Amino acid sequence: MSISFNKEIIEKIQQRILAEFPPEENDGIPAGMSFTRIIDSLRMPQAGMRNIRTIGQAISAWIQDGGILPYNYDRAKFLNNLGLNKYDAEKIADWKDSELIEMNNLFIHLIIRDGTKLYEKLIKQLEEIP
Repeated sequence: MSISFNKEIIEKIQQRILAEFPPEENDGIPAGMSFTRIIDSLRMPQAGMRNIRTIGQAISAWIQDGGILPYNYDRAKFLNNLGLNKYDAEKIADWKDSELIEMNNLFIHLIIRDGTKLYEKLIKQLEEIP
């Protein structure tokens, strides 16, 4: 699956990821730090006895655990807001199973792809702090 978006779309996806970690709900911890902590914790050997080695696998586990937009309606709405008008959330009850699978696969792909970029950017920023 090869999907290319402009920088604005990638930033929207990354902002949506960070929106899952409001500082006021995380003891004032910045969203980026909360995100990297979650991903790092999922990569630890004792993390539920999962065999998670890569950042992408950890983000996938986070998604599967309901970490971001766990409902199909919300995922379709999000993709629609990105300009993928194929996914009309208002008609989701009429979708075929194959359409739901396609939509979820695209959603997961985009979150993993841009979440990995976001994670790497945040880790680099943390390494630059003296």
